[in-house]
Amino acid sequence: MPPRLLPPSSNELLDSWGRRNNKKNADRKCEVCGTIFTPAHKSSRFCSRPCLWSTNGGQNKKPESWWINPRGYIEGRIWEGEIQLRVKKHRVIMEKFLGRELNRNEDVHHKNGIKWDNRIENLELISHDKHIVRTNKIRFSKIEGKD
Repeated sequence: MPPRLLPPSSNELLDSWGRRNNKKNADRKCEVCGTIFTPAHKSSRFCSRPCLWSTNGGQNKKPESWWINPRGYIEGRIWEGEIQLRVKKHRVIMEKFLGRELNRNEDVHHKNGIKWDNRIENLELISHDKHIVRTNKIRFSKIEGKD
């Protein structure tokens, strides 16, 4: 059975089959790419953030943003040229301090055990295998109650 068509009223939006539509804003054409999109707000002019950024030179593109991840480390997104990278802050701080990128087998250890304390005097560069041994000693001593 075909959908029942309703007579359009002056302020009603209809879908492509002529049914009443619950959308609050009529579909609109993006000013940059020409894509038809459903705006979230009456004032929306662009279909996506890249289209918005292309008109204002990326002025509202954040240079970096940071948060504390579920494991307690400060993690964030930074831009290197046109590429956005997800990084841990203690590794970025150590790379800036050393003036080079860290190797894959190098870890940055927090001396006092506080994962969000990223002062350079609290950070120590050690090999991955030594870091595992040190971390496991601490972990197993807590489990066995040897503190």
